[in-house]
Amino acid sequence: MNDRKLKILFSIIDSYITDGEPIGSKSLADTYNLNVSPATIRNEMSALEKMGLIEKAHSSSGRLPSDRGYRMFVDYILENEMEDITRAKKSNTIINLLDKRYHNAEDIVETATKMLAELTNLTAVSMTLKNEIKTLVNMELIRLSDRQLLLLAVFDNGMLIKDSIYLNYEINTDELLFINNVLKRTMVGTDINEIYDNIKLLETTLLNDYKSLLEIIEKRLQGQSFGKLNREIQIEGLGNIFNFKEYDDLSKARDFIKLLDSKEKLNSFLGNNIYDKLDISIGYENELDELKENTVITSSFRINDDIVGHIGIIGLTRINYIDVISDIMMISTLLNDWKGLRMDDKKLNDDKLNKEQLVDDEIIEEDEVIDGEIIDDDYESIEDEDKNEVTDEKLEEDFNEFKDKYQRLLADFTNYKQREEASKADFKKYACSNLVEKLLPVLDNFDRALKAQDPEDGLVKGILMTRDEMLNILKNEGLEEIPSDGEAFDPNVHQAVLAEDSDEVESDHIIETFQKGYKLNNRVIRPAMVKVAK
Repeated sequence: MNDRKLKILFSIIDSYITDGEPIGSKSLADTYNLNVSPATIRNEMSALEKMGLIEKAHSSSGRLPSDRGYRMFVDYILENEMEDITRAKKSNTIINLLDKRYHNAEDIVETATKMLAELTNLTAVSMTLKNEIKTLVNMELIRLSDRQLLLLAVFDNGMLIKDSIYLNYEINTDELLFINNVLKRTMVGTDINEIYDNIKLLETTLLNDYKSLLEIIEKRLQGQSFGKLNREIQIEGLGNIFNFKEYDDLSKARDFIKLLDSKEKLNSFLGNNIYDKLDISIGYENELDELKENTVITSSFRINDDIVGHIGIIGLTRINYIDVISDIMMISTLLNDWKGLRMDDKKLNDDKLNKEQLVDDEIIEEDEVIDGEIIDDDYESIEDEDKNEVTDEKLEEDFNEFKDKYQRLLADFTNYKQREEASKADFKKYACSNLVEKLLPVLDNFDRALKAQDPEDGLVKGILMTRDEMLNILKNEGLEEIPSDGEAFDPNVHQAVLAEDSDEVESDHIIETFQKGYKLNNRVIRPAMVKVAK
């Protein structure tokens, strides 16, 4: 394909992405610097149509891109690395929004999905593959009070279990230190499928008081890790679909929302990307019929060397591909750069760190290590001496640091959840606002038709009943009329069209209403147009 055809095709795509309207040859010549006549553009458009890259609109002579045209455009973007230019312009502030103090992969992915929705103004989706959890990499019991402990357990995919444990007896500092050492020695590095057996083994060797604690730990691990061995799906920015005029058709919006409510269907197309690269499906390339007018772009992200999730967007085919691809690649890169729990506290995973150091220094031989555990007696004695050197002051310091991190994480997560719930509630309340606004002129016409008519006339009665029925339906959706005649003028809900002197109405009060105003769920969707007394 020659450069002129390519330029015309890309101009048509740019126009349709921006306006959502087909464009003709003259408009294309006037809008874009193509340096050719409308007649030449028309000939090239005919050729592009024969190639299946553009198609003719039903109701006009204008053209719009086909799915094949979008595919050529996207391939060109990727081949020429155009998305890198846009990505390079992103502020470091955006990168810093992924707060790396989070220890929980779930929280990181959730934040990243919300960020992607905000960056693209599209519906963002993510899938975390919980069945990729393999190993428990850290475990710690922290004292919160005399009879309350905090359980922290970290898996190799970055998932963090944080749960309070309440006991009916007290555990002193030495006992807690002993239990933590036993748990670390026995559980850290254990395959998730072996955790249950290891806990049962510990229960046969420890005192009864400790057995009850182990039972609680077992239940928490089973409930929060084993129970989540599936695909965790996150959806953000669902309301962004109404940025597209195509979704003014509420039946179309409902179909899209229904699709995202189906976990089975989400799994079917989100989980298809098994490669370490961008996956883009445009229109007819999507297997689901519900997505034939949509583009799905996803990218995989890893923790260590394993693909553990996908993140991307679902939108109409006329999205801004350059910016969207750039944003997705930036977010997935950030997720890939995140390495799970950061070992800022030396006390965490001491066993593992010490073993790695000894191996690096060639202090121990290969035959001294069995299944990742050092059996050298000298090492054991050194380790025991180090344990005895841990002071109450150090434990208190470690506890305060852990507690602070946990409280900050919990507060951030709680605030985020509250914002999301509020956002979802607003979406439900105002999802029908576009339809209601379009029906208001119909109500106005009913009022005009009924004005000065005989209410006893049979036809008038029928029109009145229809109008009242329609108004009741809208009232059930939260619509209410704004009081106006005789009311004090309020610029928040009234729009003054005229002002005149009046002997019958007080100053700054409404004399006459030209057009009724309405609220939807206490939000003004149309102010009342009124005449105000001076």
